[in-house]
Amino acid sequence: MARLNALIKRLSGVETLGSTNVICTDKTGTLTQAEMTVKLMYADGETVEVTGAGYEPTGDFVVGGTPLPTDKAHARFAELLRAMTFCNDAKLMPPRDSKGWAIIGDPTEGSLLVAARKVGFDLSAELATEPKIYELPFDSQRKRMSVVHARDEGQIAFVKGAPSETLPLCTQALLHGHVVPITDEMRADLVARNDAMAKQALRVLAVCERPLPREMTEYTAESVEHDLIFLGLVGMIDPPRPEVAAAVQEALSAGIRIIMVTGDYGLTAEAIARRVGIVRGDRLSA
Repeated sequence: MARLNALIKRLSGVETLGSTNVICTDKTGTLTQAEMTVKLMYADGETVEVTGAGYEPTGDFVVGGTPLPTDKAHARFAELLRAMTFCNDAKLMPPRDSKGWAIIGDPTEGSLLVAARKVGFDLSAELATEPKIYELPFDSQRKRMSVVHARDEGQIAFVKGAPSETLPLCTQALLHGHVVPITDEMRADLVARNDAMAKQALRVLAVCERPLPREMTEYTAESVEHDLIFLGLVGMIDPPRPEVAAAVQEALSAGIRIIMVTGDYGLTAEAIARRVGIVRGDRLSA
């Protein structure tokens, strides 16, 4: 440590470090770069690849290997784009002072704004016609966030959250411009698609909406978040930091066990852990 110019104020701290045999580490921003990018969506019965990386809103929506024209992508997925940008507290900031595009707020929410901007979704213009009325913030128990917006002399709620907590609240789905009932087969397919995306190290959100009674004036999770219309699954990647795999290997070689602590869906967490070497085979590498 002295060779690295580290100053030790308490020698007992060195003894503690020397006797360490378990490291508990956060995932987002510690093992990963904390820069989310939407890579995959499932909406309108299609798997959609979203190209581009980082916060610059440049890229395409690709279906079946073919990039969709911007106007067609915007029109086809407009309701999903509206929900995932309205149910959002982040801000996308354009380049300034030689710096590139940036996000103010949560990187996960920021990545949703970037994806929508890639196909020309104008959030400011949309909010001008459908302003926000109320917000039910995300909390760790519900694992969801909801907002209520004015629409056509009425109001509509948009909901996004963990698929495991949100999909069970959906009774219908938007498919090819029509709202249809969700069958048991459809529900099982959505769960399987969520798991498949999570195994690719994607953080997945379910995005939904629900028209609300015009006379509703009191908004609670119980009164708003039920009988939802499923709009889509959105999968984001937060790549591991380049230096993490080597640091993990060094710690494991020293006999130190590494435990990753995260609130992410289990399959997503496992995929990241495998990428950096914390998990190998079917058991912990430590």
